[in-house]
Amino acid sequence: MTDRLPSRADPALLIQLCQMLTDEGPLATNSLQTRLDSGDRTLHETVEYGEKLGFVSEHDGELKPSTEIMIEASAEDSDWSVERAFRRGIEQYEPYRTVIETISTNEPLPEVLAKQSIKKEITQEALEDAIESTVTERAVLLLLKTLHHAGLGSFVHGRKGYPTRVEVTDDFDQYCRTVITSRGQEAIQTARSGAPDSELDSITFSVEVDVSTSSPEEVAALVSRIQSVLRSHSE
Repeated sequence: MTDRLPSRADPALLIQLCQMLTDEGPLATNSLQTRLDSGDRTLHETVEYGEKLGFVSEHDGELKPSTEIMIEASAEDSDWSVERAFRRGIEQYEPYRTVIETISTNEPLPEVLAKQSIKKEITQEALEDAIESTVTERAVLLLLKTLHHAGLGSFVHGRKGYPTRVEVTDDFDQYCRTVITSRGQEAIQTARSGAPDSELDSITFSVEVDVSTSSPEEVAALVSRIQSVLRSHSE
């Protein structure tokens, strides 16, 4: 898989841009730089980043929110949150989603200053595996900042010998399980849509999840969800 990763984008600028689009409607792309305090390259890559995550779409020189999720995320009275929108964006953008799956299925996260953390070096390795190419430090830092804006952890610049990292929140593991389970569900849907009726009974799939640190209640919830998916596709 190859992809030119965004690297100079600014998640905070993307939020500001989406709020403008929600308040005012579609905007001419060539008018954005005069409206936002940003350099041309940063703005261009932020728009590209927003498109990859499913926040905005650009067509014929016009930019607009591309999903109802982002429109609702920018509304003050909405039940949706910006964090939720970023989480959906990570799931939609294949390189980021693959990194989440890789990190969650490897060994338990290391601790830095007694906090479980996703270190920059681990992220870079997973991201390079995901796109089968080398990546820049800026691209790695952008992914870490994306996790921060998704509410999955706190971004921390490395200093005094400690690595640059994201100190994960308590719900990071659950989010990873959700991403992996949704992959299994997509596999079922793809297989069923592409197979003749006579072959549906022979379709199989597998989902691998590390539950070594999970509580019995969490494991039971995961099994229940998988069983629910299977039942829904067997009816």
